[in-house]
Amino acid sequence: MNDGKNGAWSNLKGFTITLKYAQVDSASLPEDENGYLSCTDNDFNNTEIFEEAVPLSPGINSVTHLAESSSGSIMGPKLFGGQVFGVGSFASLASGCVPPWCSLLEITQDGPGGFWTLEELELYGDGTVSMTNGSATILVDRAAIRLYQVGRGVTRAGRSGAQIHAIPAGEAHFVFSGVGGAAIYDVRWGTNVSAITAREDGGGWILDSFVVEHRDSDGESWIITVPQTTWE
Repeated sequence: MNDGKNGAWSNLKGFTITLKYAQVDSASLPEDENGYLSCTDNDFNNTEIFEEAVPLSPGINSVTHLAESSSGSIMGPKLFGGQVFGVGSFASLASGCVPPWCSLLEITQDGPGGFWTLEELELYGDGTVSMTNGSATILVDRAAIRLYQVGRGVTRAGRSGAQIHAIPAGEAHFVFSGVGGAAIYDVRWGTNVSAITAREDGGGWILDSFVVEHRDSDGESWIITVPQTTWE
């Protein structure tokens, strides 16, 4: 909601909207059975944030999967006497990910216009993420970082003359989710506080490391560092 800019609603903090009941009156299936989707995990979209339809940007579109990366990290405030810290790896081709839990990147380039659009960025945790303050530990399953809407950037030439694609800080919004103790699903918002830069690598992409910040209802900062990632 609010394009992920929940800080703009200063009078609303820490609220949750819960849909307890829904009724489906009708459904339409594709005429071609090849268009049917198979359900492989009925919990996959439990933390999905439904977006308004965003028209695909003009240009050349590419969809790739995470080939490999190092671990990401999260640094939170001091809680109960200790600094909160967590680390986790991402589901990738190198880790043997199984759809739909394979991290995904979708990019559109418009060379003549000089525009570059991050259409989708979905990073899924490879196993359990451990968070601790030094004395207590919380295990988070089904951790995910998803881009909300799109991130629009520009293309420029680097020092070597190669093209660098960049989204400025504050222009990409993300949803963080996971399942904690007692099967409690949690969803939080974040915004990139460093630029997101990318460059083409053969038929794939390399995204440089970037940082995303979440501000909780107490105004405390949670910093998520996404490492450099390779996509193919």
